[in-house]
Amino acid sequence: MKVRWMPESLRMRITPSELEMLLDGQAVAQRIFRSSGWGIEVKPSQETELILEGEVVTVKLSHADIKRLGEPSREGIYFNSAHEPSIRYFVEKDFPCAHERPPETGEPETETFSAPEGFKARHRQP
Repeated sequence: MKVRWMPESLRMRITPSELEMLLDGQAVAQRIFRSSGWGIEVKPSQETELILEGEVVTVKLSHADIKRLGEPSREGIYFNSAHEPSIRYFVEKDFPCAHERPPETGEPETETFSAPEGFKARHRQP
């Protein structure tokens, strides 16, 4: 799972294997600094909600929302938190990057979804 933290939003991009885990009722987690430090967990639940506790963010997704995310034509699911100030949070499928990564990043290649029809045109740089 790739995570992007912004002041007013939280974006998670999941791989096909991670989507399968969610569809099978399993949680997906990511932690910075290996075993300690900030962490995020996305897990199936009865209701969708964002929970901020200490150094861990928990995104609970309802079974209906996980099913929506699993639809082949859907790129992601998008929400606003119930607490104030509101935080936008979303879980998206991880598609291939539109541009090459510089080798200096040292990031490994990861599993991605096949881009749906029209994806590249919608995400083309101006």
